[in-house]
Amino acid sequence: MFQWIRLSIFLSGLLMLAGCFGGSSGPEIKLEPVTGTVTINEEPGSQVELVFLPLDGTPGTGAYAVTDETGAFTLKHRNGENGIEAGKYKVIFSKFVKPDGSPLLPDEDAATMGIEQLPAMYTNMERTKVEAEVPAGGNTLQFDLKVKTK
Repeated sequence: MFQWIRLSIFLSGLLMLAGCFGGSSGPEIKLEPVTGTVTINEEPGSQVELVFLPLDGTPGTGAYAVTDETGAFTLKHRNGENGIEAGKYKVIFSKFVKPDGSPLLPDEDAATMGIEQLPAMYTNMERTKVEAEVPAGGNTLQFDLKVKTK
């Protein structure tokens, strides 16, 4: 009897490993390529974080990106692959800097060291009016954020 229990535990473990490393856990996701640029007051928006949140009727969980020094970005799906499902999205943006206005270094935590540079009309999911559509085949997007300077 003890051997049957050990055998069933062993076989259960193998099945679980096969599920983790082997087959598919659901339907394949069709990702569309999305690239683009972000400008702030018509200047390249470097180190701006973008999050695409699906609107009603759009499948999936969304995607994210961080712009480079020229303001260019490539969306990454939450599974780590480039792209996003076709559909309509709400877009939120964030750009943290140090209190003196200089950029955060990669190892610095935005939550404890950073100051948000963008207004709530871009950073707040409830307040943003920015939307984007991703058709089959993908899209190239341009976002020009308007920010009042002090």
